[in-house]
Amino acid sequence: MNTVTFTSTISPALISWIDAEAKREKRTRRDMLEEALIAFKRAKMREGFARAAGDADIIDTAELGMDEYSRMLRRL
Repeated sequence: MNTVTFTSTISPALISWIDAEAKREKRTRRDMLEEALIAFKRAKMREGFARAAGDADIIDTAELGMDEYSRMLRRL
């Protein structure tokens, strides 16, 4: 996995909590932060999919796309 180094500031209380959790779970601070960021990203994606599921224009576009995909498969 490629990684990038970055520097940021965080409250001492929060970093102490992260460090304590990391120690308790026998993991690194980086692992804890990466897992939290991945969970945040997934939550945002779920929110976007939930919004799209209620959007009539998105649903129509998806259905049109599925019709075209079905036609393509029949031609094979």
